[in-house]
Amino acid sequence: MIFSEELAYYQSQNNVLGLSNVRAFLQQWNIDQIALETFVRRSARSGQLYYVSTVPRGLGGSTSDVDFMVIVDDAVERNSNLTSMLFNQGRRVGIKTLTRAEVLAGLAAVEARLAAWDAGDYRCDPLPMKWINLERAINGVTFEGEPEFIGHLAILARWAGAMAFADFCQNCLLTELAIAAEEAGAARAYGEAAVMAAMDCLMAACGRVQWNTKWIYERWRIFLGELGEKSAALRVHAVERLLEALQAPHVSAQHVREALGDVRRCLLGHDSSRRASDRTRLVQAPDVSIDDFLPRAVVLQGPTGAAVVDKAVLERVLGDVPPPDPNAASVGLALSQKGLLCVEFQRSRGV
Repeated sequence: MIFSEELAYYQSQNNVLGLSNVRAFLQQWNIDQIALETFVRRSARSGQLYYVSTVPRGLGGSTSDVDFMVIVDDAVERNSNLTSMLFNQGRRVGIKTLTRAEVLAGLAAVEARLAAWDAGDYRCDPLPMKWINLERAINGVTFEGEPEFIGHLAILARWAGAMAFADFCQNCLLTELAIAAEEAGAARAYGEAAVMAAMDCLMAACGRVQWNTKWIYERWRIFLGELGEKSAALRVHAVERLLEALQAPHVSAQHVREALGDVRRCLLGHDSSRRASDRTRLVQAPDVSIDDFLPRAVVLQGPTGAAVVDKAVLERVLGDVPPPDPNAASVGLALSQKGLLCVEFQRSRGV
């Protein structure tokens, strides 16, 4: 799901908006821009210099770092694979250097994952570079001409939306389990995680991609102030209604379930790459073994602990539909919280 007008507008204005935020931040905290950039250039003598992370997104505060990314032609020009953390004018300054080849390899990997997604497969294995670095390479803003990779924003946005949709579905299952187990606190927590995933999904559809869950509500507030497309606004209302249902003094299972369903339908929207038949289920976590223990029980053992579970209950927990009875739901929730089970998102190959 991509809202083309919103994405095109944001892509064209990303550098202008970002630099406006940078200037406002530097002025507010009496930071000399020329002195700051001269200081950064002592560590990164070549390559295009980008402001990245919270400051260009309008989220910088009194304790914020000023983060930079430098894109160079060749690995020889890079001092280190690590981010340099320095101090200038009372601020911590982060400098990360990437090569153009690394960014292009990351984009190629994302395109391959999108092709797999369209074919009905969700690949979540690690990219050849960290997602946060790829996002910053594309989203970064610069005083040195036009950003080099902003033209790839649609690719970034589409994959960010796919990951957020999968995350939303996974947290929906955990919310359903918590509701069935009559654990209101857990239902509220997993439900809020689903809300944040839905927010990221919608923001990505409009080009607003950022690796920053910490500031997601602030990002959402800024996004709402900039939003213009009506079809996106309708989906925003569904997310807001879900948040209201979760923040009510007493969580209503019916209201939360209805709101989750509304948001899911909105995220499916007219995006043919997402399918109503995509599903989630609890599965055995990696590195966890399940062995017979007693005639009617099994033991789950893994790096994070162990548990003895009734065989019949575990079969219900691992079924295709979340168990409706409180006991099985409570067991499934506890095993997932111990890291013995995990939620798997499965793509449908049909329509």
